[in-house]
Formats: sequence, structure tokens, C-alpha cells
Amino acid sequence: MQYVDQHGQNISLGRKLGTGGEGAVFEISNSSDYVAKIYHKAATNEKAAKLAAMVQLATKEIVAFAAWPAGTLHERRGGTTLGILIPRVKHSHEIHELYSPAHRKARFPRADWRFLVRTARNCAAAFATLHEHNIVIGDVNQGNLFVSQEATVSLIDCDSFQLSANGRMFRCPVGVAHFVPPELQQTRLSDVIRTANHDNFGLAIVIFHLLFMGRHPFAGRYSGLGDMPIETAIREFRFAYSSSAARFQMAPPPHSVTLAHLPQDLAVLFERAFARGSERANARPTPHVWASTLDQFERNLCQCDQDSGHFFSSLLLDCPWCDIIRTGGPNFFISVTMQSVVDRSALFDLAGIWAQIQSVPRPDSSFKPAPRYATDHLRPRPLPASATENLPSQNVVGIIAAVGGGLMLLSVV
Repeated sequence: MQYVDQHGQNISLGRKLGTGGEGAVFEISNSSDYVAKIYHKAATNEKAAKLAAMVQLATKEIVAFAAWPAGTLHERRGGTTLGILIPRVKHSHEIHELYSPAHRKARFPRADWRFLVRTARNCAAAFATLHEHNIVIGDVNQGNLFVSQEATVSLIDCDSFQLSANGRMFRCPVGVAHFVPPELQQTRLSDVIRTANHDNFGLAIVIFHLLFMGRHPFAGRYSGLGDMPIETAIREFRFAYSSSAARFQMAPPPHSVTLAHLPQDLAVLFERAFARGSERANARPTPHVWASTLDQFERNLCQCDQDSGHFFSSLLLDCPWCDIIRTGGPNFFISVTMQSVVDRSALFDLAGIWAQIQSVPRPDSSFKPAPRYATDHLRPRPLPASATENLPSQNVVGIIAAVGGGLMLLSVV
């Protein structure tokens, strides 16, 4: 397929990489740094104006971590906008493949809690940069954040972000319910002008996912009648890990770390982000506050002396990850522990150790050989008649063994 960009330069598409709700993504011939997103339907005039504005608003700070539109695509120069050129996100995975313990073992086997804390900090830095440019993500969700093996973060689907340009407000009309703040639940999002405080709720959800092994802060044990859907819990401010969660008939799920395992300043940020009253303007912690607090938290993590894959706050006396294992929970960082064993075994000098073993002189033998006993006189002997009087009938076969001076039935057929 052949398109032209806003300057009239020819753009040839290659292999299709994937398809989403809005469009399909294609490789670009002779370019490994960019891909093309072609919309299922041609962009409306409103959408086309937004995309053109985004191309003009690009800065080196934004494109450092965001797949920001670098150009628009058309059948001919000046024609209807059919797609966009965007930077290609390389060597990264969706963020849920990091915070999900099952996926992390495969995608990020070396990622311990330090890695997740660093990723959370980098998410906050990305949000901060956008907010400094008066850009609101709006549609915060686990699908538009990608993480590399270095814990760096990339944002995709930027064409849905909310921004203001040329005297016009271009809104974000979509959202994922589990990341939408209480005040916007059951609201028609296309009619809402999003704020940084709305984004800050979504950021707090992402950070919570990362630090709490994929748990959702509003998914816990509900002691009331019936079920408690996450969307309802969000709308009613039922933060399951809160110090006042019992008032809302909520409690954390079993085998979880809790706010008590975090430094108080970090725990307070989650309370501020999710408590009633956080819907007020600028009430939730900002990305800058999250970033600085997480920086300090990462510096104060210490390694468990029982499991090399476990890191936790140096303010705690005991490793919370070991406590979870002792109470029947999983080892959330088993892949890190195993990788540590593999790394150490790679340094093990088997040849050298074996040479040392062989160099030890053999001791003189002062032992006499054990006596030999004749065995040809041993013959099997049947049980006496008195021992067989109470045996089961012929259709039951028992295997009898003498144990501790008595008889035990080992199996019955």
C-alpha cells in the first residue's frame, strides 16, 4: 500500500503488525524506526485537526518516551487523513506483563521489587512530562504503557490524549473503567474535559499494580451481601487496603503485601489518591510527588538474607515476601531467586573442585572384609495354620507386613 505524508513524501507500507479498535499498524518499507497506523475509517475533520496539531507540538522531551505522531498519512497531499506515522516501540512489553506475577516469570525473569519500584517511578516521570506540556492522557490503562528490560517506560496510542492547540480543546473520548476515577464513573467521557487530577488517579492505579503484584486497590474481600464489582468499589471509594477499609466492609485479599509494608510517606500517597475527597481539584498526589517518594523508597530497599530474590523496606524487621510464603502464599519472585542460583552456578569451578578432591590422599585400609554367610539353606516357609484362620475371603487379596511387632494391611484389591 502506498501513502504520502503531510509533506507529500511517499510512504510504502510493509507487513501488518497488529490490529486494534481504531486501526491497524504496519511496518514501513526501508524504516525500522517508525510504523504506520492506518485507521479503519478516515479521520473526521476534528480528528484530522487534532493529529496535525500533535505533529506540531512534538518536543524532544515527549518523543523520548511517547510514540507521538510524527506525521499524517494521506492518499494524496492535502487529502483526507487516513493514518499517522509513529515511532516504533522496540524491545518492550505491555506493563501488565511486568506486574502480573505469572507473566513476569517469562517476560522479566530478573525483575525484583527494585525493578518494579523503578518502573513505577519512571511512569510518574512520563506523566509529569506530559502534564508540564498541558497534555492529559485521559485513557490511562494497562495497554498503553510499555516497559523495557531497563525499566524505561513508553506510552502508545497517544492520538487519544487530550490537548489544547490553536485555541481548540481536543478531548479524550475513551477510558478503561478500572482506571477511571470515582467522579467520572458512569459518565459519558466524550463530554468531559479531563484534568491532571483525573490522570493522577490512573497513575496511582498503575503504581499500585506494580508494587502490589498486579492487585487492584479496589479489589479485596467484601464482607457485605453479594458481590462488589471493582467499578462500584471505585465509585464508592472502597479502597480495600486503606487503614479505614473496615468502615467500607473491605479488606485486602489473602497473601498480599499491605500499606504497613511501605514507608509511611508512600502509604499516605495511596490514601490521598483513593480516599473520599480525592475528587476535589488537585487533591491527588502529583507525578512529581510520586517520583520523588519512589526514588527515596528504592534507595531504602534491602535484600532478604533468606532469599536473594526478595527486597523490602529497610524499616521492616522481617521480609514480607517470606511471611507470605510461610502462610501458604506464592513466592512472587521465584524466577529472580532461581536466576540468582543459575548465575552463581556459572561461577562454580567444577574441574578445579574435582581436582582438589582427587588430590586428597587415600587412607590406609584397616578394615577387614565383612564375613560371608551361606544362604543356600534359606527356604520360604508358609504361615502356620493358626495364623490363617481369620484371613479375608478369596476375592480379597491382602499384603501383610510386620510393623513394630504387629501386622499392617498395606493394600487391598
